[in-house]
Amino acid sequence: MGVIYEQRGVSALLVSFASHLGVSVDTGVARRLYREASLGRMSAAGLWEALGVPGADRDAEFLAARTLMPGVREFVSAIRRQGVQVGCITSDVAEWSLRQRRLDGLEDGIGPWVVSAEVGVRKPAPEIYERFLAEAGGEAEDCMFVDDTQGNLDTAARLGFRTFRFPGTFAEVFDLITEQRRFTYGQR
Repeated sequence: MGVIYEQRGVSALLVSFASHLGVSVDTGVARRLYREASLGRMSAAGLWEALGVPGADRDAEFLAARTLMPGVREFVSAIRRQGVQVGCITSDVAEWSLRQRRLDGLEDGIGPWVVSAEVGVRKPAPEIYERFLAEAGGEAEDCMFVDDTQGNLDTAARLGFRTFRFPGTFAEVFDLITEQRRFTYGQR
Protein backbone atom coordinates (compact mmCIF):
# COMPACT_ATOMS: atom_id res chain seq x y z
CA MET A 1 0.00 0.00 0.00
CA GLY A 2 2.12 3.06 0.62
CA VAL A 3 1.29 6.38 -1.00
CA ILE A 4 -2.37 6.05 -2.02
CA TYR A 5 -3.52 4.09 1.03
CA GLU A 6 -2.76 4.77 4.69
CA GLN A 7 -2.26 1.17 5.75
CA ARG A 8 1.22 -0.30 5.62
CA GLY A 9 2.41 -3.89 5.59
CA VAL A 10 0.00 -6.08 3.66
CA SER A 11 1.40 -9.24 5.28
CA ALA A 12 0.51 -8.02 8.76
CA LEU A 13 -2.94 -6.98 7.53
CA LEU A 14 -3.48 -10.46 6.08
CA VAL A 15 -2.46 -12.09 9.36
CA SER A 16 -4.76 -9.79 11.34
CA PHE A 17 -7.67 -10.35 8.94
CA ALA A 18 -7.25 -14.13 9.09
CA SER A 19 -7.02 -14.01 12.89
CA HIS A 20 -10.27 -12.04 13.04
CA LEU A 21 -11.85 -14.97 11.17
CA GLY A 22 -10.32 -17.52 13.55
CA VAL A 23 -7.50 -18.62 11.23
CA SER A 24 -3.90 -18.57 12.44
CA VAL A 25 -1.44 -17.52 9.71
CA ASP A 26 2.30 -17.11 10.15
CA THR A 27 3.56 -13.68 9.07
CA GLY A 28 6.34 -15.21 6.95
CA VAL A 29 3.85 -17.44 5.15
CA ALA A 30 1.53 -14.46 4.56
CA ARG A 31 4.44 -12.42 3.20
CA ARG A 32 5.53 -15.19 0.81
CA LEU A 33 2.01 -15.88 -0.45
CA TYR A 34 1.18 -12.19 -0.89
CA ARG A 35 4.38 -11.73 -2.87
CA GLU A 36 3.41 -14.64 -5.14
CA ALA A 37 -0.05 -13.16 -5.69
CA SER A 38 1.40 -9.69 -6.31
CA LEU A 39 3.62 -11.23 -9.01
CA GLY A 40 0.57 -12.73 -10.70
CA ARG A 41 1.45 -16.30 -9.80
CA MET A 42 -1.88 -16.83 -8.04
CA SER A 43 -5.23 -15.07 -7.98
CA ALA A 44 -6.74 -13.36 -4.97
CA ALA A 45 -9.01 -16.41 -4.53
CA GLY A 46 -5.93 -18.64 -4.65
CA LEU A 47 -4.26 -16.47 -2.02
CA TRP A 48 -7.23 -16.82 0.36
CA GLU A 49 -7.29 -20.56 -0.24
CA ALA A 50 -3.54 -20.88 0.40
CA LEU A 51 -3.91 -18.86 3.61
CA GLY A 52 -6.74 -21.15 4.72
CA VAL A 53 -9.22 -18.29 4.94
CA PRO A 54 -12.70 -19.66 4.20
CA GLY A 55 -15.66 -17.91 2.60
CA ALA A 56 -16.68 -16.37 -0.66
CA ASP A 57 -15.49 -12.96 -1.78
CA ARG A 58 -13.05 -12.23 1.01
CA ASP A 59 -11.62 -9.48 -1.19
CA ALA A 60 -14.49 -7.11 -0.40
CA GLU A 61 -14.14 -7.62 3.36
CA PHE A 62 -10.35 -7.30 3.31
CA LEU A 63 -10.29 -4.25 1.05
CA ALA A 64 -12.91 -2.45 3.14
CA ALA A 65 -10.18 -1.90 5.73
CA ARG A 66 -7.99 0.02 3.26
CA THR A 67 -8.25 3.74 3.88
CA LEU A 68 -7.52 6.17 1.10
CA MET A 69 -4.82 8.66 2.04
CA PRO A 70 -6.44 12.03 2.80
CA GLY A 71 -6.31 14.39 -0.17
CA VAL A 72 -5.76 11.83 -2.93
CA ARG A 73 -8.91 12.67 -4.89
CA GLU A 74 -8.38 16.41 -4.50
CA PHE A 75 -4.75 16.07 -5.59
CA VAL A 76 -5.68 14.12 -8.72
CA SER A 77 -8.37 16.64 -9.67
CA ALA A 78 -6.16 19.68 -9.04
CA ILE A 79 -3.08 18.34 -10.79
CA ARG A 80 -5.08 17.18 -13.82
CA ARG A 81 -6.60 20.69 -14.10
CA GLN A 82 -3.00 21.84 -14.59
CA GLY A 83 -2.68 19.41 -17.48
CA VAL A 84 -0.52 16.90 -15.63
CA GLN A 85 -1.15 13.20 -16.25
CA VAL A 86 -1.19 11.06 -13.10
CA GLY A 87 -0.21 7.40 -13.40
CA CYS A 88 0.40 4.64 -10.91
CA ILE A 89 2.96 1.85 -10.51
CA THR A 90 1.84 -0.54 -7.80
CA SER A 91 3.00 -3.83 -6.35
CA ASP A 92 -0.36 -5.42 -5.68
CA VAL A 93 -2.73 -8.30 -6.40
CA ALA A 94 -4.44 -7.60 -9.73
CA GLU A 95 -8.01 -8.13 -8.56
CA TRP A 96 -7.45 -5.99 -5.46
CA SER A 97 -5.97 -3.11 -7.39
CA LEU A 98 -8.79 -3.01 -9.93
CA ARG A 99 -11.55 -3.41 -7.35
CA GLN A 100 -10.06 -0.82 -5.00
CA ARG A 101 -9.50 1.90 -7.59
CA ARG A 102 -13.05 1.46 -8.90
CA LEU A 103 -14.46 1.53 -5.38
CA ASP A 104 -12.49 4.68 -4.53
CA GLY A 105 -13.29 6.46 -7.80
CA LEU A 106 -9.66 6.63 -8.94
CA GLU A 107 -9.84 4.65 -12.15
CA ASP A 108 -10.74 7.53 -14.45
CA GLY A 109 -8.44 10.15 -12.89
CA ILE A 110 -5.29 8.04 -12.82
CA GLY A 111 -3.76 6.21 -15.73
CA PRO A 112 -1.96 4.26 -16.75
CA TRP A 113 -2.13 1.78 -13.90
CA VAL A 114 0.79 -0.64 -13.98
CA VAL A 115 0.08 -3.43 -11.51
CA SER A 116 2.81 -5.92 -10.61
CA ALA A 117 0.50 -8.94 -10.77
CA GLU A 118 -0.42 -8.01 -14.34
CA VAL A 119 3.17 -7.58 -15.52
CA GLY A 120 4.91 -10.23 -13.39
CA VAL A 121 7.42 -7.93 -11.71
CA ARG A 122 7.34 -5.74 -8.59
CA LYS A 123 8.98 -2.47 -7.65
CA PRO A 124 11.91 -1.86 -7.49
CA ALA A 125 12.62 -3.99 -10.59
CA PRO A 126 13.40 -1.66 -13.53
CA GLU A 127 11.03 -3.55 -15.82
CA ILE A 128 7.92 -2.27 -14.05
CA TYR A 129 9.04 1.37 -14.52
CA GLU A 130 9.88 0.69 -18.16
CA ARG A 131 6.43 -0.82 -18.64
CA PHE A 132 4.92 2.32 -17.13
CA LEU A 133 6.83 4.54 -19.56
CA ALA A 134 5.70 2.39 -22.51
CA GLU A 135 2.06 2.60 -21.42
CA ALA A 136 2.26 6.32 -20.60
CA GLY A 137 3.99 7.07 -23.89
CA GLY A 138 6.52 9.31 -22.20
CA GLU A 139 10.14 9.65 -21.26
CA ALA A 140 11.45 9.15 -17.74
CA GLU A 141 12.83 12.70 -17.49
CA ASP A 142 9.29 14.02 -18.06
CA CYS A 143 7.95 12.07 -15.06
CA MET A 144 7.95 12.77 -11.35
CA PHE A 145 7.97 9.51 -9.37
CA VAL A 146 6.59 9.82 -5.84
CA ASP A 147 7.03 6.92 -3.42
CA ASP A 148 7.62 6.22 0.26
CA THR A 149 10.29 3.52 -0.21
CA GLN A 150 13.89 4.54 -0.88
CA GLY A 151 14.72 1.49 -3.02
CA ASN A 152 11.83 2.29 -5.35
CA LEU A 153 12.98 5.91 -5.60
CA ASP A 154 16.56 4.84 -6.28
CA THR A 155 15.56 2.63 -9.22
CA ALA A 156 13.35 5.34 -10.67
CA ALA A 157 16.18 7.89 -10.39
CA ARG A 158 18.65 5.51 -12.12
CA LEU A 159 16.16 5.26 -14.99
CA GLY A 160 15.96 9.06 -15.30
CA PHE A 161 12.75 9.86 -13.41
CA ARG A 162 12.67 12.91 -11.20
CA THR A 163 11.91 11.50 -7.75
CA PHE A 164 10.31 12.75 -4.58
CA ARG A 165 9.92 10.88 -1.30
CA PHE A 166 6.27 11.04 -0.25
CA PRO A 167 6.12 13.50 2.65
CA GLY A 168 2.83 12.25 4.05
CA THR A 169 0.39 14.70 2.47
CA PHE A 170 -0.80 15.26 -1.05
CA ALA A 171 -0.87 19.02 -0.50
CA GLU A 172 2.94 18.89 -0.23
CA VAL A 173 3.18 16.76 -3.38
CA PHE A 174 0.93 19.19 -5.26
CA ASP A 175 3.08 22.14 -4.18
CA LEU A 176 6.27 20.37 -5.23
CA ILE A 177 4.94 19.43 -8.68
CA THR A 178 3.54 22.91 -9.23
CA GLU A 179 6.89 24.44 -8.30
CA GLN A 180 8.80 21.98 -10.53
CA ARG A 181 6.55 22.87 -13.48
CA ARG A 182 7.11 26.59 -12.89
CA PHE A 183 10.86 26.10 -12.74
CA THR A 184 11.15 23.64 -15.64
CA TYR A 185 8.56 25.02 -18.03
CA GLY A 186 8.13 28.63 -16.86
CA GLN A 187 4.46 27.98 -16.14
CA ARG A 188 2.44 29.82 -13.54
